[in-house]
Amino acid sequence: NADIILGVESHKKQADVKSMFRQRGWKVACNDPEPTASVSTHSTGHGGEFVASKKHLDIKPVEDVILDAVSKATAAPLRFAASYFQCRGITLVLVSLYLWHSEGLSDKNAILINQLNTLRIMLNLPLICFGDFNMRPSVLEDSGWLQTLDMRLFAPAVDSTLKNSGTALIDFVLISRSIQDIFLSLLLDISVHWFPHYGLMLQLVAEPLKLV
Repeated sequence: NADIILGVESHKKQADVKSMFRQRGWKVACNDPEPTASVSTHSTGHGGEFVASKKHLDIKPVEDVILDAVSKATAAPLRFAASYFQCRGITLVLVSLYLWHSEGLSDKNAILINQLNTLRIMLNLPLICFGDFNMRPSVLEDSGWLQTLDMRLFAPAVDSTLKNSGTALIDFVLISRSIQDIFLSLLLDISVHWFPHYGLMLQLVAEPLKLV
């Protein structure tokens, strides 16, 4: 019964993702997958991130000119989708981020984390980032990136976020330190139909303005 869904690995072109959510009465900001050697009519390869929401919420996509500037500044295709969320007098930025699999903090993944930081600097707004980081929380915590991002890491209290592994805690949430007190809980959602990841269900306080 979520009002907002942040996802990665749709493997679908933007037109298909938008059509899928619009048929359900939702709006969506999405990012095309990165082309691979195998290209089909409806799938263009690696990734495909999105931020989808019910229409009654005050959410709108981050402008293309900003996204293009982030891509240009980091000299790499984007691996995130982002939307503004107006919530009781505060503007937040919701981000869905996807890092490369089995690489840890490789140069490629460092570039993608730097894309998140570049977005943060350009917008000068607090962020909530859901990610398939493809690494354990401790790897990111020990890297120094959280200090650079000025964000705090929140992970579910489980051993794994994958259905096919008991030791793969690779999905978690980053929240800007300026708004970290809006966090209430982050739970595993085992009801989702997709594979291999479980969902994450984030709960925030109802009136964030009182905490800033």
